[in-house]
Amino acid sequence: MANTLLTISMVTKRAMFHLSNQLIVAREVYKGYNTLFADVQGGFRIGSSATVALPNKYRSIAGPDITGSIADVTERSRTVSVDIQRSIPVQFTQTDLSLSLADFAYRFIEPATIQVADYIDQQVYAEYTNIYNELGTAGTVASTHSAIDDVRKRFTNEAVPSSPRFACLSPSAYGAMATGPMTGLFNQSMVDTLVREGFRGRFSTFDFYETASFQTLTTGTRNRTAGQVKTQPAQNATSIALKTYGNAETIKKGEIFTIATVVGVNPISGNVWEDSTLRQIVVTADATVDAAGDVTVNVSPAIISSAAATNLLPHQTVNDIPLVNDAITFTGTLSTAYSKNLFFHPNAFALTMVPIADIGPGVEQTTVSDKLLGLSITYSNGGNILTHVGVRRLDVLFGVDTIRPELAARLTN
Repeated sequence: MANTLLTISMVTKRAMFHLSNQLIVAREVYKGYNTLFADVQGGFRIGSSATVALPNKYRSIAGPDITGSIADVTERSRTVSVDIQRSIPVQFTQTDLSLSLADFAYRFIEPATIQVADYIDQQVYAEYTNIYNELGTAGTVASTHSAIDDVRKRFTNEAVPSSPRFACLSPSAYGAMATGPMTGLFNQSMVDTLVREGFRGRFSTFDFYETASFQTLTTGTRNRTAGQVKTQPAQNATSIALKTYGNAETIKKGEIFTIATVVGVNPISGNVWEDSTLRQIVVTADATVDAAGDVTVNVSPAIISSAAATNLLPHQTVNDIPLVNDAITFTGTLSTAYSKNLFFHPNAFALTMVPIADIGPGVEQTTVSDKLLGLSITYSNGGNILTHVGVRRLDVLFGVDTIRPELAARLTN
């Protein structure tokens, strides 16, 4: 009896199965924006984008008379793009297609989708540079209950929904929490599980994962404490002019600093954070100090104080606008690498994955999309008539975007 050959559809569906199970960080972020991309006959090409409307924000006022208190709502939006195509060339013979699906997947599909899943996870994790809340002590591996609880408190101060929340840790942080001082907080059976399996499960409102996709930030050559505010920024400013640095010193995207008089506020009430904790600000683009010692840095969040116009107050981020000569303090020593653990609510980030456009005649191509999971993968099968060699590949087309950075935080190592 002749062997039954695996079909292209069977191979693609199995690839989807493995991809969905191999994702770690990307598994927990929001993946619903693929519905914004209209169904296009034959799929999409790299570079497609769509605009996402964010939830409106409001600030309550005293009633019943609201005369003079009606203000235009400041609408906010983000652009999501599918600008990354990742491909895995795979080679196998027609004879290999006579294997059982399980054997074929073990030899060909699973090793390929591991590569794709790891790359997608890395791209999601790389969004940490857009996150302005950071806890922990630079240069010290986070291993204590207080380190995690500091993140929880910051989430509460930022009005992040209490569930779901996720934590993705570097191997060093993951291991330190499983075997370090935190084990004393648990009963013995949980301690045994921690030592045996690593710090898994839910703790302090977070579901924990270990990941090798963690990212490392190397700080610029800037002096950590030498800077000052040069000019007072306007309301809703997304850049700040600084001074008193050294010529040609650098500041890197993703670096975080605080300003001496600028305190964070609860985004709902506008009340300052407990203990008057300073607002952390993230640099959103590399910058270099000029010969006069001055530099303008692009920043997030926008600087919006209690004195802002009524339409901006629901988006308030600080108690007061920075003053000229306020001291600037960066996190971490100059020119030093720090790995970052990532804590987030799913709506902080978006993974958008769509079907890839058909290549055209002469190529057998199948795409499997799972709208519930928000994933899509394409398998193409063709041949070179000149060399008589078969060409096969797995492809994904996706984009990763930071949608609501206030719903995430970094825990530095």
